[in-house]
Amino acid sequence: ERAQFEIAKYLAEGGRMFLIASPWEIDYEFRKVNKVRSGLEDYFKDAGVTWVQALVLDESSVALPKTKMEQGRPLFTLDPQPFYVLVQPQGLKQENPVTRFLPGLVLPYTSAFMLDEDKAQAAGMQIEKLAWTSKRSWTTPLPEFLDLQGSLGKPAHYDNPRTVLVQLAGQFACPWEGKPEPGWPDASGKPAPPKPGAKPVTLDKQPGAVFLFACPDSFHQFFLNGSDPNLQRQLIGNGHLLLNVVETAALGDDLLAMRTKTNPTRAIYKFEAEGEDYKRNLIKMGMVVGLPVFVIIFALCYWVW
Repeated sequence: ERAQFEIAKYLAEGGRMFLIASPWEIDYEFRKVNKVRSGLEDYFKDAGVTWVQALVLDESSVALPKTKMEQGRPLFTLDPQPFYVLVQPQGLKQENPVTRFLPGLVLPYTSAFMLDEDKAQAAGMQIEKLAWTSKRSWTTPLPEFLDLQGSLGKPAHYDNPRTVLVQLAGQFACPWEGKPEPGWPDASGKPAPPKPGAKPVTLDKQPGAVFLFACPDSFHQFFLNGSDPNLQRQLIGNGHLLLNVVETAALGDDLLAMRTKTNPTRAIYKFEAEGEDYKRNLIKMGMVVGLPVFVIIFALCYWVW
């Protein structure tokens, strides 16, 4: 309770925080999934943010190497793993300096957020979505043990894009305002009662902000220290996100906005449906190759005539 009080008081007095939390914790040595609570679920639920109690998977995912034998010879292929969700630039809010120009994010075994904007507005909070999965994502109940090398087939239907990173800003509440401070727990973890004669909690209220990220395993050493070069290359965006959030929380977003003030990424959102990847690729090729071809044709016509 004391830790919850310190966090609520810090946010209510204008603090900024990067909270990385999930409804579970994974023991990669034994591949065991343990359900956990941060103790802040009810606090953020009152502000309109709730964690999804299921594993989020996505066809936009990291492909891991796989070996199979064909005609007595090993054949190496890349096998997409939908539980290694890959958030691409079109799934990042380019107008926010925290996620602007990130190459992407890798979210292994991630949860997501359900947002209640009406409840947030009633609490005086503003919710801004910063990162979300593709339209070809879905959820599945969390297993007791993980199959780290297994792959899952396509579902019968897809969910809407799932939000995995949000910024919650406004005047945070502190449930202990006007009440005595809770005591620190003793060595056994038993909560201590408030000190006798303790004064009621008073606050110097100021608007605060918190960045909520649904995938703690994005920064787990199991992946950061892995040996797969394809995974390591795509994890670069995770490190940039951490630096951007820390810089914004510590110094404000003015410096970060100035540093990232260049031409924004023009993500092509129109062709995200299944089977339309070729249309987006054709547009990209046209933009890259079209202008040089036009210049060459113009030069030839000018030279001939």
